[in-house]
Amino acid sequence: MLDAEAAADGPSSSARTVVVERMDIKPGLYRSTLANLDKSERFNLSKPLADQNYNRKLVTDRDGKRSWAYVGASKISNYLVKNGIRVICGD
Repeated sequence: MLDAEAAADGPSSSARTVVVERMDIKPGLYRSTLANLDKSERFNLSKPLADQNYNRKLVTDRDGKRSWAYVGASKISNYLVKNGIRVICGD
């Protein structure tokens, strides 16, 4: 779990934790896996962060492990605050 402030760049709820799924990647597969995750999340290092739907942020979880997290950028966060459906619990 991550503290909500550690995981959110934009608007956040009053929840203090964010449930995440962390993957441990074999060192030899790290670069290709990160590239595939970036592609899946449509994250492009060559574009300005403001133009991305998600930004990649290095965070530390409560177990002390550092991980890349994909967090909603202001563009998608603002859209979801206005048009999204709040998930009260669960995945």
